[in-house]
Amino acid sequence: MFFMSIAVISFVFAGLAFYLKPEFVALLAYCGLASLLLETTIHGNFLLFLTKRQGAVRAASYIFLLYMIDLAYVIAVLKAVVNIGDK
Repeated sequence: MFFMSIAVISFVFAGLAFYLKPEFVALLAYCGLASLLLETTIHGNFLLFLTKRQGAVRAASYIFLLYMIDLAYVIAVLKAVVNIGDK
């Protein structure tokens, strides 16, 4: 979840930097992609297990699902933090 949150933050800042400071867009996009790569390495053991058990095509389809699960966790945590701040 940590690397997915870093990726989300990097991509959001890259979008903002596109309008404010275009020279930082590439750097922030590379940071986001590096975070997604690190996220994939964290899930590597599970993906290796799936590759051995169900084949490479099935394991590759789970990468997207794992990203979406982590993104849902990040959004849920951010929403909880905002709700705590409202009380």
